Amino acid sequence: MEREPRFRVLSAVAFLILCMGWLGRYARVIEREQSPNPLVHSASFYLRSCSNQPIEWREWGAEVFEEAQRSGKPVYAELGASWSAGAAWANEDVYHDEGIANLLNTQAIPVKVDFDSSPKVARHLLNQAEVLGVRRGIPVGLTLDPEGIAIFAIAVDSRTNLGRALDQFFRLYKNQPQATRQRAEQMKMALTRIPDAGPVSEELLDRLSSDIMNSLSQATPGAARPLTTLRFAVARAGGDIRSVRLMALQLLWDQRKSARWDDRGFGFFVDQGAGKGQLPFRAKRAIDNALYLDVYCDLYDLTKDPAIAKTALDIVEFLRRDLWGERPAGFRNAALFQPSILTGSASGQRDSRISQIDTTLKADAQGAAIVALCRFARVMPVSEQTEWVRDAAERTFRTLQSLLSANQFIYHTAHRQTQDWVADDVWAVLAALELSALIGDPEIRAWGIRLLDKAIERCCAPGSNGAFYDVSHLRQYGSVVVTPLAWGTDEGLPSDNAVVADVLIAAARMTGEKKYRDCAENLIAAFAGSMAEAPLTTASLAASLQRLMELP
Repeated sequence: MEREPRFRVLSAVAFLILCMGWLGRYARVIEREQSPNPLVHSASFYLRSCSNQPIEWREWGAEVFEEAQRSGKPVYAELGASWSAGAAWANEDVYHDEGIANLLNTQAIPVKVDFDSSPKVARHLLNQAEVLGVRRGIPVGLTLDPEGIAIFAIAVDSRTNLGRALDQFFRLYKNQPQATRQRAEQMKMALTRIPDAGPVSEELLDRLSSDIMNSLSQATPGAARPLTTLRFAVARAGGDIRSVRLMALQLLWDQRKSARWDDRGFGFFVDQGAGKGQLPFRAKRAIDNALYLDVYCDLYDLTKDPAIAKTALDIVEFLRRDLWGERPAGFRNAALFQPSILTGSASGQRDSRISQIDTTLKADAQGAAIVALCRFARVMPVSEQTEWVRDAAERTFRTLQSLLSANQFIYHTAHRQTQDWVADDVWAVLAALELSALIGDPEIRAWGIRLLDKAIERCCAPGSNGAFYDVSHLRQYGSVVVTPLAWGTDEGLPSDNAVVADVLIAAARMTGEKKYRDCAENLIAAFAGSMAEAPLTTASLAASLQRLMELP
């Protein structure tokens, strides 16, 4: 009984200290909102969301590296995205730390890069991080020399690790310049990537199929599988092998039962774990769900299974309800789910309430959505959604057409800041071919074929052995040069060259012109050696090979 007053006093003091901590943090947030960093003026949804951090972030550009040349400071580039759980945690926990902010503001030129708005820069950074031994993924931080060559990279997973690593690097950069120059030269040599070619044959397809299907069958029953391997399984199910078709059915049934499917709000979450820290973070992107819709429609066309049709209908409902926008007509980038700490949501608990919509309108997502909606309208039974699906496909295509630049590239987003990204162009072509087939409009098909011929002319260079480069020419940011790459590796989504191959095969089927088939075969042959070595990470190219073999 005598200890009760002391206990109450201690409890009250602890509570006051806790409240003061929260008030101090809240005051710093208010201060940052009143004096935001330069990202407040960015066109990028993700970059603007980082404008209240105490770090003086800049956007990637020539002026950053010109300043690095003048000042002798390295550039610290952090790559993230609005839909990334890890990036959401890092922005909330790591980059609000005053110690980290002081290090970056005084010792480097800090730069934020949006994975969605700057795809070529993002690939350049991820490739360099991988060479330095960091697993591909976001968020990732890299320190670059004034020529944009990474000397150090780290997966951003804790304040302590990042602070210690940055402190060590800045000391090395300042005190041992010769060592940093040597590492930069080694990086330049390591960044050259040439795909391994090989013959295209039924034997190669059978070998790839065996490896991919065995991997799918050995996974934990009921677990989610990578979208790209599911696309291969469904493409393979188009053959006459009944066991493959039954396996594809089971895989897609399991995918809906997995944690990746949202039972409350419908749609598939991005393939990633829960965010670090105390709050769950999940996101559903337009492009993932468009690709899932395409896969479910293709399998329904083969099987007429009602459960497959139900999932396709639910994906359409999610896209219509949560991501569709009227002006401009099209699909927004992602629905973000991050419950407030005030709701009492426990970590890991599902919450179907959307906290934000990333309103970025991306060209590749529009193209993928149009393709999926057209296939839905063509193969699914007529329902109350059919009229909306056809109307949305046509209106979204008009928006996509409006993104065509004077140089005959498709702008990457509706902000019209980035163009010359081959995936945007070929998704627009595939959308045009599918829509023209659905509504019988030869002018739309002609528009798509013209864009495809331009892409072949600009991105299928003689030195690529048939593969397509991701951009038509090198990009220069002051002294920094970012070179074209022929990319065939799936990274959650189908690789650039897999989408190009699918477009060429569709063009060959619709026009009957042999040049498109030959171009598709040469493209796949350029990666045949790489596919044989790593079938799971090139599953989308394997699906393209399956479609090529089905051409008459």
